[in-house]
Amino acid sequence: MVQDTPVTDRDFAALFRKEAGSILTEQQINDEIEREQTRSAQAARAGIAPNRFRGFNLQRYCKDIVRSHQPLSCLYLLLSDLTGAVSVLLPICCLLWVVRRLIAFPLAVAYCVCAIVCVCFYGIPSICRRRLRTLLSGSVSDTTTLRQKAGRLQLISTVTAAILSFLLFFVYQSYFQQITKFASLQNIFLWFVSMMFLSGVHNVLYESHCISFFAVGWYTVAHQKSRTASAIRHYTESRGNTPLRPHLVTIRIYLLIAMFIICILDFLCIRQCLMHFDYAVLTLGTVSTLCTLIGVISLISCIVLFRHCSKK
Repeated sequence: MVQDTPVTDRDFAALFRKEAGSILTEQQINDEIEREQTRSAQAARAGIAPNRFRGFNLQRYCKDIVRSHQPLSCLYLLLSDLTGAVSVLLPICCLLWVVRRLIAFPLAVAYCVCAIVCVCFYGIPSICRRRLRTLLSGSVSDTTTLRQKAGRLQLISTVTAAILSFLLFFVYQSYFQQITKFASLQNIFLWFVSMMFLSGVHNVLYESHCISFFAVGWYTVAHQKSRTASAIRHYTESRGNTPLRPHLVTIRIYLLIAMFIICILDFLCIRQCLMHFDYAVLTLGTVSTLCTLIGVISLISCIVLFRHCSKK
């Protein structure tokens, strides 16, 4: 095993165990910690700062690794990146909107600046971090070669950012009317809310207890009795000695409140699309409908688990 570097690797190991303890097996956790120690040692030899492949949020980094071991990990990464990009875009849009009231400049410039900031300061660095992580995970024995490859990756990302900035400027100049129609401040906000909805749902569903809880309702709807029984057993075992009935009552109350709010949102989105079709509203409505279906399946899980408690 690669020797641990002071503080940083110990922090990662402790936080990763906390994030992955109830989801991954002990062997998977140890393998990932050893892999991270390899990356850290390779980076130290090549003089690469840890935040260049980890980022500045260690907890998010640990969560990403945990999610990579679960189904639909690509969906999680896509939603995380989209949410992050739109969350960067929205405040900049708002700021430029305010500045434009004080200093007159073309609206195309505002949108162009937002897109360039999103692509160059969020999208490309995010891809670059992942590529660097893959590079450091490999068995490159020569420090000079490793440093050269890391430098080449940094150069490619910088050149790509410059080229994309140049292209984005001309795209906005040529298709400004069409872009402003779909990328208004209101639409960006609605897309941001949609991405946050999706990311939140994805995060909740992939928690260890929630997977088995949701599986109870899913297999019940699919009429798979053996798998339903297995999911019920897995969920009750994961709860340990905690009383199940009071917990289910609390979940049911929260679900009913959430369903009431989401159904109102469904109605408003459908009404808005019928009155004046809008892609951003359609996106929000689609996500809201997905949340409604998840809520219905979760309520079915509650009912089935209540019946299971009554039989005991």
